[in-house]
Amino acid sequence: MLLKPSAFFLSSVTGFAIVAGILSGCQSQAPAPAPSPSISASEPAKSVPNSTQPTETPNAGSSTVEPSPQASPSESDSKRPERAKAIREVEKCAFTMAKVNDPNPPLNVRAAPNATSGEIVGEVNNGTYVTIAEEKDGWFRIKDPVEGWIAASRTDSTCNVKDERVQFGQGENSATIDGRFIGGGTHTYRFNLAKGQRVTVMSDRGVLPTIIAPDGKELSSINDEKRSWQGTLATSGEYTLQFDSNYKGYEYKFTIAAE
Repeated sequence: MLLKPSAFFLSSVTGFAIVAGILSGCQSQAPAPAPSPSISASEPAKSVPNSTQPTETPNAGSSTVEPSPQASPSESDSKRPERAKAIREVEKCAFTMAKVNDPNPPLNVRAAPNATSGEIVGEVNNGTYVTIAEEKDGWFRIKDPVEGWIAASRTDSTCNVKDERVQFGQGENSATIDGRFIGGGTHTYRFNLAKGQRVTVMSDRGVLPTIIAPDGKELSSINDEKRSWQGTLATSGEYTLQFDSNYKGYEYKFTIAAE
């Protein structure tokens, strides 16, 4: 059977309209937005451990944020500058006595200051105090109990007569000094001080030194048996702190401060 041209045309138009409507509906429908992830796409999601599950300590390859290091009080203290030491200049040091201290006693006394060619003229036992007449190249010439030469390194000895000039360190107003006598002798320490300064001298060990003003007047005596002295200086000049030793000797330590 043959269709009429008009009917065929209407049928074609209707079919085309249906196909166009389907395509238009597909294009007008917008895609649904994807949900925003709460973590980075490169990092896998981690389950939150409950109270019964132990937490793991990150290994060496884990990326962790370390807190900024802070200096501890001890580190800060170690960076503080040290106090300037006093300047001490020994102007005189003389040996007049020593005590024998030989690791292989008795100590040989020789006719000359030489361990190989010096003839042995006597011996002295450890603990013996000897009187020194001369010092030469590490040897002492002694007068008693035997005359001759002994090695200074085989004795216990210090300066018996010492004269020392002392200056406070830069920015400091005090100094602590210690010393020792072997046998008798005199140690003096000289300080340049100014009128009006308030000076304190304190004995930390042993006796308090005699304090002598520039005019020779004694401000304190070693026989006072006091542990400290304090006073305001009446004049400027060189003040002397002096120790005198008996035959056996002793150790001492003192601190002087001037404000």
